[in-house]
Amino acid sequence: MTTPGTGTYDRRYALVALIFALAYGFGGSQFEVGFYNGIIGPHHWIYGVAGVLALMSVWLLLQPTAFVPEEESWEAWRKRIPLCLAIILYTQGLPYVGFLITMTALMVLVSMLFGANWKQATVCAVVLSGLCLLLFDGLLGISLGRGLWFR
Repeated sequence: MTTPGTGTYDRRYALVALIFALAYGFGGSQFEVGFYNGIIGPHHWIYGVAGVLALMSVWLLLQPTAFVPEEESWEAWRKRIPLCLAIILYTQGLPYVGFLITMTALMVLVSMLFGANWKQATVCAVVLSGLCLLLFDGLLGISLGRGLWFR
């Protein structure tokens, strides 16, 4: 496994990011905002994000490659597959169970995948989920979802 900036993997990621930036910019141009008449509006934020991402992707594509990386092992995928499945389950369970429970469960799984024992994972997950809820719901007024059972 190589570190970022040292192999052909960065070129692949940069190419994917460039394609995403172009699609994001094109998709943003299709939005119709009927309530805004100013010179600078919601479209410019989308174009700015897409432009910065495209520039960073092109910059990464043009960087010289230091060496050819070794092939990835199965060990790396043993962590990635459960992580991807957990994120999918998180997004599907969020509307029904709510933010606090799904975020705590996801954080426990992620912490345990990366080497924490169950006590450390549980404490970290509860503290981080509570802080996120306090920050977004309490201080910023952004509802993170309570789920169907807690309305």
